Amino acid sequence: MFEGLKPGFKLGARLSTWAACFLYVEEAVDDARNKRDFLSTVVASLTVSGVFSVKNGFNMTTAARTARSGLYTGLIFGLLQDATALARGRRLSYVEFLKSKVGGEK
Repeated sequence: MFEGLKPGFKLGARLSTWAACFLYVEEAVDDARNKRDFLSTVVASLTVSGVFSVKNGFNMTTAARTARSGLYTGLIFGLLQDATALARGRRLSYVEFLKSKVGGEK
């Protein structure tokens, strides 16, 4: 019954470390840019996927696939975060920019 406990804790520690790295990088990029939008999430996911690939010694093909997966995940997660923020009434700089260019608003 307890044979899976030790590997489970090891895997949980490893995954939570990568998740914490992602959150830290995303927050650092948000603070550096003074903006909170999907680009910070994309940069964080690409950064963490790159570090993950280097740490695990992936070849270029596998590293590129990991980066592509990180890009897609960052885009989807970041745009969902922005959609939630927009629904709550927060103004997003790129949405306001697009509105002013397309709609002619000031």
